[in-house]
This record gives sequence, C-alpha cells and structure tokens, in this order.
Amino acid sequence: MLAIHHFFNRAALLSLLLVVLFSCRKTDNYAQEINDTPYLITGEIPLGPNKTYSGFRSSYLVGDTAMLIGRLFLERPGSRILVGGQPVKIEDQSKLSYIRNEYTKQAESLDIIRFVITQEMGLGDHIPISLVANGQTIQAPEISIRKFAGSMHRTDTTLYVDLLTNWKPANSSLYQQKNRPLINNVNLTSEGDIYFSNNTEIDVYKGGKITQLINVNDQFQENGTTFAIKMIQGSAVAYDGNTLTFSAEVTETIPEAATSYIYRLCKMELATQKITTINRTLVTKGRVTVNEVAGPFEGAIGTLKVVATQLKTDMNGALYFVNNYAPARTDWVNEIDWYSNGWGPSFYYISPTVYANICRVDAGGSVKSIFKLEEFFMGPSYYNIPGRPLELTTDYVLSPDGKTAFGTCAVNSMGSIFKQAAYDLEHDEILMMPKSFYFEPYRFFSYDTAAVTGYHKSEMSFGYSLNDEVYLNHYCFTTEGELLAADGVSIAAVDLVNKSLYCYAGTEMGIGTTNAPWQDQKTGPAKKINFGTETMMIGQDKYGNVIYTGSRSNYNQGVTFYKLHSRK
Repeated sequence: MLAIHHFFNRAALLSLLLVVLFSCRKTDNYAQEINDTPYLITGEIPLGPNKTYSGFRSSYLVGDTAMLIGRLFLERPGSRILVGGQPVKIEDQSKLSYIRNEYTKQAESLDIIRFVITQEMGLGDHIPISLVANGQTIQAPEISIRKFAGSMHRTDTTLYVDLLTNWKPANSSLYQQKNRPLINNVNLTSEGDIYFSNNTEIDVYKGGKITQLINVNDQFQENGTTFAIKMIQGSAVAYDGNTLTFSAEVTETIPEAATSYIYRLCKMELATQKITTINRTLVTKGRVTVNEVAGPFEGAIGTLKVVATQLKTDMNGALYFVNNYAPARTDWVNEIDWYSNGWGPSFYYISPTVYANICRVDAGGSVKSIFKLEEFFMGPSYYNIPGRPLELTTDYVLSPDGKTAFGTCAVNSMGSIFKQAAYDLEHDEILMMPKSFYFEPYRFFSYDTAAVTGYHKSEMSFGYSLNDEVYLNHYCFTTEGELLAADGVSIAAVDLVNKSLYCYAGTEMGIGTTNAPWQDQKTGPAKKINFGTETMMIGQDKYGNVIYTGSRSNYNQGVTFYKLHSRK
C-alpha cells in the first residue's frame, strides 16, 4: 500500500513539475510574441533637444512625406509597411532609443521611417495602413489621401482659358420646342472627365472626344426583367470615375404600367457598363379616392419612394439628389403635373405634392434627408419631412468633400425675398446666413496695381442670388472650399463665412459688372475673358483646373465646354 502511495506521490510531483515547466514555456512564448508584435506611436513623444513628434498624422496630399515611429522590425526578413495595400518605399530610416523593455531588460529602439505618399496608395478616406512583421499583420489607424493642386488664394496671373469641345444633340429642335436646356446635370471626375446628360441621353467627354453612354429607348436586363429608358431625369458620376448613377423613367411590360409611372435609380459600372438598380419606384397615375401615406423619408435606399433629380456626388462616394416623388392624393392629379411628360420642371415651379427634399445617400446605401422645402413657399406642407428648411431645393451647390452646401433661404419673414446661404453638413450648422437681399459689404483683397483693371478699395459690395433655371448655376466650390462665383464678366473667389473675396479670374474691376470692355474674349489669358452671365460652373478637378460651360440653351450653336487652368 505504501509502495502504491509512494508511486502516486512521485507521479503527482512529476505531473506538477511538467505543468509548471509548460506554463513557464507558455509564458515565455507569449512574452516573446508580445515582444515581436509591431506597433506605431500615435501620441506625442520627444525626439531630442527641441524636437518633438507631434503624433500620428491622419491626412495627406499626394507628394507629402509621411513619418512613422514605432517597433517595425524592418531589419527582419518579410517585414514591410503597406499603405492602401501598396508597399512603401522608405526614403529615410533611423533608430530612437526610447524605453527599457521589461522582457529583454534592454533599451528598446523605435524605428523612424519617412516615405512619400503616392497616388497608387489610393485617394479618399479610410486608406488602410498595415504593419507586417514576424508573421503578424497589425492594422494601424486609417488615413485620408487627397490630390489637389492648391489654390494660391490670390489672383493667379497665369490663368488661361482653353476651348475643350462643343456639343449639339441631334434632336436640339425638340429641346427648343419644349423650352428645355440642352444639358442639365453635369459632373466632373478627379481626372477632369465631363459627364453630362439631358432628358434623352447621357454622354461623356473623355480623352478629347464625346461618347454617348445611354440614350432613350435603350434596353437593359436585370434579374430577368427587361426595361427601356423612356426619359432621363438626371445623372452623376463618382469622383473617382468608376461608377455613373442615373435616374430615369422607364417602361416595363407589367400590368402596373397601365396605372403607374415607373422610375429607376441605377448605377452603372463604367468599366463593364453593368447596370444595377438601387431603387425602383411606382408613381400612381390619375386621381385616387384615398390619400397615400407619405414616407418614410429616410432609411435604406431600396425601401423608399424615390424620383431622383438634380443628382450630385462628393469625393467620398456619397450621392445627393432632390426627391420629386409625389404620393397619390385625392386633391391633385399627377397627369397635369410634370409626370405626364417626363420632362421635369423648366424653372422653379414644382408640384405642391412632391417631397422636393434634398437627400444624401452614403456609401452603404443609407438615405438621410438633409434639406426640406420651406412650408411657406408652397403653402401648408402635406408632409413632416426631416432636414433644414430651404425656400427652394431645386438649386443647391455642394463642396467636393461633401461638408458644405450652398442653398436658397428666405431673408424676410414673408418668404418673398430669398438668397443663398452656406451650411456645414458635417456638423449640421449654418455657416453664413445673408442679412439682406441687397448687396452687402465684403472685404476685398486686391492684387492688381493697374489703374484701369485693379480695384483699390478695401471693401466691395457683393451679392449672389439663385439662377432663373433649375439645373446648373453660376457657382461651384473649389477642392479647397472656396466658392467660385461667375459674377459679372469676372470670376470671384468668395469666403462666405468671413465675408471676403478676391478676383479668381478676369480682372478685379470686372467683378459684379457686365461692362468691362477690355474683357471681350472667349479663350486666351483669363484677364481678357468675358466670363459673362451665361457662364455655368461645373467644378474643379484634382489638378486645379476649373471646368465651365457657356450658354446651354443655344439651340443653334450647342453647348461649349471650357477649361480654366494655369500655364505656369
């Protein structure tokens, strides 16, 4: 019995010893794994006398030099840094002895590396950074990368206007008959490609030529259903140039077609021209006996009632549109509204029954109503739509980053006089609200010393107002947030918040006037260009080029596109 007990005691002791040894080995292995894990320093640390690393930087421009500090193990095989999935090319590398490692009991060296941000790493937000070392991949904080040619924030005397192209649709006489513009939605990619549409076609100007993408009567198949384009309501290209979103009334061979108008909001992958419908909505024809319940106004794009017009995009992949869906009502007949011909409103008139709210669709397909139509303008509102109120929603200007909007608001309590105000969409704040319909004093920065063309006062009376037409306007935001205003024969760069401006293109004395005889050209040096009241701003590409068009209702000559750029 004693022998048996002695055997089990020895066995228990041996088992306990093995457990302790194994636990120690596990602890050592875990400590080694921790010690071999790469990481970045994201906070502020001293680099030496009078030198400080201010912390991880989250925003870059292409061409910037980035600096990372951390345990990167770059001397070990297989170690690398990836930005946007691309290995970085290290331009400079050094070591910083910083803290004592509790595992090795040695001073721990941190790697300091510098590398250049390239376009191949990606453009936009949420660019990933990966640290790969010792068989581990660690995700660092994401960064944003932009590629913009920065403004001088003063008059650039090297600006020049070139003619890009002239375009006239084959059916221009039809547009003249309908009194509609030859183009409505026009958008720009980061590369400067121009995508434009009217009610019967969508085209692109790219590589020096115009190509038609979609025309009325074009047929598409999706999920076993065939539909044909009846009338195009609007279109917008993504800033990266990969996708085109368009809205159209379509025809389908279904029983509901007899009692409903059919609208689709679709995305086209431009590389393959594959079409995907993200919303399909039926609008009831004729008078009904029971009012349709309005809403919902927000939620997943595929679940809402949508007739999208005035489409726009931002560089982050969001889509914006005015929702002109009209619920069926007993006191309004959709046949007498613009649904009956599909051409849409020519001026600011809209049906009293349409939602007319401005919506934003994020990259995940979620819709938010950011602006709604002010009640007073169209009388008592039928619907309780979320969003900030505007006197008109048919004319709005959006900054490329989607953070700022320029919309029409009232400046008197009766809503009979209205001008345009600036809104911070990111924080849902009003940046600037005009106090008067009349011109207001703006601080003027003059950079022209010439007696004739220079404006040599510290203030200038400046005003801006909505257009007489719906789709295009005299304004656009630059990639740096300045508002360019084609006001008079020159273009002004306006800081709405601080109420200041300078001459962006043309001459200073040409701002706010149509009488500047020294500006009488269409192309050539900007100081000689009569931009005029017909100039409609399209946008700015990543190279700093501003694209605009002249008259878009010249049924004889067609539409002309211009590029305003620097000839440095």
